[in-house]
Amino acid sequence: MTLQQLKIGFVGLGLALLVLLQCLASYNTPVVRLLRTKSGLEDTRAGRIFGHLAGLSGEFSRTFFGITNHGVFLDEHFADYTRIVAVTYTDAAGK
Repeated sequence: MTLQQLKIGFVGLGLALLVLLQCLASYNTPVVRLLRTKSGLEDTRAGRIFGHLAGLSGEFSRTFFGITNHGVFLDEHFADYTRIVAVTYTDAAGK
């Protein structure tokens, strides 16, 4: 195995780890929770294992990669927002 192949392998492994951690973080979002409940995935062995892994990986993924589950990009997060605010910059020339 050459050094280049080793580097490519580590990059691929790192990307796979990041994708897995993101999937685990997304596992407890409201949409995925609804899909799990409706499909019956929660009642299966695979669903329980994935749920357990999602719980265990939360602190690790947040600490080392900043991957966390939060509702910022969900519609329910903005349910009580009634205004849109825009911040613009105008220089001395008025542009």
